[in-house]
Amino acid sequence: CVCVWLVSADAVFPINAQDAANVLFKKGSLRAQRLLTATQRDNPQLVEPLTRALWMRIWHNDEDITTEDSLTQACAAAGIAPQTAASLLQASTEDWAKDTLKATTQEAIDKGVGTPLASNVSLR
Repeated sequence: CVCVWLVSADAVFPINAQDAANVLFKKGSLRAQRLLTATQRDNPQLVEPLTRALWMRIWHNDEDITTEDSLTQACAAAGIAPQTAASLLQASTEDWAKDTLKATTQEAIDKGVGTPLASNVSLR
């Protein structure tokens, strides 16, 4: 169990990952990243609350972020209306979302950045 606190200038985020290695290396976060990619294009104002909801699910609540049901629950926790969530989930399966995420990931690798969305997210 990893139990630490991540502190930023405006928030404290408890980390309680029971099986961090499984989360990081086996389950992964590809579907969640594609969902965030679709959200960035279609509803950019929802990226931050959705990112926070996904983060809390996986790192604090030790919940899944790989299934459609778990992603739907994350959308609900972020205050995203069910119809909008369904649209974003559908968009996340389309080729443009996959290609955009691939391109963003490659750009991050080329820049030496560790997280693909870092070039799209403003850090305070």
